[in-house]
Amino acid sequence: MLAKFGLKNFRRLENIIPVDIAPITLLVGRNSSGKSSFLRTFPLLRQSILTRTSAPILWYGDYVDFGSFEGAVHNNDKSKNISFIFNLDKVTVRQPRIYVEDPSYPVFGTGPEIISKDVTLNVSIGTQQEKTRLSQAEYSFNNDGINYKATFDDRGKLTSILVNDREGIDSFGNHRVIVPTGALLPEIVIWREAENSSQTGLFTRFGAPAIDAAARLLAPMLDKRIKPNQLRHHIQGLFFMPSFTVENIKKQAARVSTRSLQKLLNNLGNEPNDQLYSDLNHLFWLNRFVPAFNAASTSVRSTITESLYIGPARARTERYYRYQDLSVSEIDSDGKNFPMFLNSLTESQILDLSNWISNLYGYGIRLSRTVGHLTINLVEGKTVTNVVDTGYGVSQILPVLAQIWWAVNRSRFGRTSRPSRDVSMIAIEQPELHLHPAHQALLADALVGEASDEKGARQRSSRLKFLIETHSEALVNRLGELIALKKLSPEDVQVLIFEPKEDDSRSTEVKVSKFGSEGELLNWPYGFFQANLAK
Repeated sequence: MLAKFGLKNFRRLENIIPVDIAPITLLVGRNSSGKSSFLRTFPLLRQSILTRTSAPILWYGDYVDFGSFEGAVHNNDKSKNISFIFNLDKVTVRQPRIYVEDPSYPVFGTGPEIISKDVTLNVSIGTQQEKTRLSQAEYSFNNDGINYKATFDDRGKLTSILVNDREGIDSFGNHRVIVPTGALLPEIVIWREAENSSQTGLFTRFGAPAIDAAARLLAPMLDKRIKPNQLRHHIQGLFFMPSFTVENIKKQAARVSTRSLQKLLNNLGNEPNDQLYSDLNHLFWLNRFVPAFNAASTSVRSTITESLYIGPARARTERYYRYQDLSVSEIDSDGKNFPMFLNSLTESQILDLSNWISNLYGYGIRLSRTVGHLTINLVEGKTVTNVVDTGYGVSQILPVLAQIWWAVNRSRFGRTSRPSRDVSMIAIEQPELHLHPAHQALLADALVGEASDEKGARQRSSRLKFLIETHSEALVNRLGELIALKKLSPEDVQVLIFEPKEDDSRSTEVKVSKFGSEGELLNWPYGFFQANLAK
């Protein structure tokens, strides 16, 4: 799960060190301070991942429009790279499938699953001949102190892999590294190229290229009677250890029947400056680069593609909508397809949504169908009113509320026999527009999930996170009230304050404010919501 997110050289956000993404994260700041750029990064990444492109970023798409690389890079300096930094609390790395053709050895299968904690994936893009390209990817996981840095050329070819600053690309030998072009988070594929058409032995599809390099390193030190496949078989067992330690190596040596190899393994690491131990340790971690990088990329892609976005400019409601037989799985960023979304719901789902909104704001919704047309009505007691005949703020908040409700309930209300995947994040810009401050405050209740229906209190999905860009003092204060009332934990909410630097760098710094146990704001700038009349 995404725990932190940071940016470098993205518009005003020159160097934003990864900040926590709490279950509820508010972005506040004066106009043109960079908070919208931060939030819109997620729909930007989503439209880039979901659309088939020839470049890693689709600057203009269905969700947001950033123009071009030159328009998005800090100070329009095309010599700089833009970096997206993802910090994950953990990543499950599945070792590659290994197959040995020698009949003396069975199929080895897959290696063990490795849980890497506190993982950071830093992906950088640049420009080459006016085209955005993947420039560099850095991957590290702190529990083992390992850092990978991969560099790509202008065609997407992998040109360098550093493992803790030691180059490893040459150790891939006769393996072909394939990096799909046009992907910000590519799945790197490695094929072992046969030396001749009659060759048999070890073949890999998703990695393990360093096994051959280790075999070349150890072969001169071992009994010449050891067959290449036999040696590779033992090395793959060595490389599938949980971690490269003297204790694990000795355990692996006990499983080896070849005396010369057993002796060599038992002696590894006994000398203070054991070069062979250092070389094998390097190859051990190099061998894990591909599955580790791919696992992190998959995790980030999953988080991004399972996110939703609602923009600040939402479509005006109409008195009637033409009926269309469309199945709508999510609401557009401008809410334009909101009527078709409602029409895609079952009657029980519309009732559930209506009851949830009614418990918040005192009115429910009803969808009326006539020949060829749809009408959205508000229901207050026995009074039914077309939404066009109500305040403008009501029509603007309905798509936001429906998006929140759907994000929480999508997996519960899957429309197929196979359950839908949970939403990971919902990013909303200025949900409070055109609302009275009292109704702005009630948005906090919608986010927290305190609204209840006949079935009892609704609980927010443990995976769902809200990223809200807002100017509403009422919304901020209401969250503090809910914390004071013990309806929300202070650890579940934070405020990111975007403040332009006072120098001429056109840069923004981000400060973090949290709530105390009594709902008080900590590290909050004095007079933040007041006009600055000083000259």
